[in-house]
Amino acid sequence: MRYKTKAAALKAAKQLGLSGTHSHGAGKGKIYMAGKTHAAFEKAMKKPKKKKPSKPKRGQRASKNRKRRGY
Repeated sequence: MRYKTKAAALKAAKQLGLSGTHSHGAGKGKIYMAGKTHAAFEKAMKKPKKKKPSKPKRGQRASKNRKRRGY
């Protein structure tokens, strides 16, 4: 998420729960990004890790989608 203006980057920072902005480049190629540092921006953009499906505990039924074993 790169922005041409500091104001737009600051607005995005607030939406991400960050404060401040940082920039990359110089002159006409200068861009602004949300967060005081690039590391802060990257941390905010990371998606939470997916949890592994848990095995049913003793005494709990298996999911309905599982085929039942015929004992």
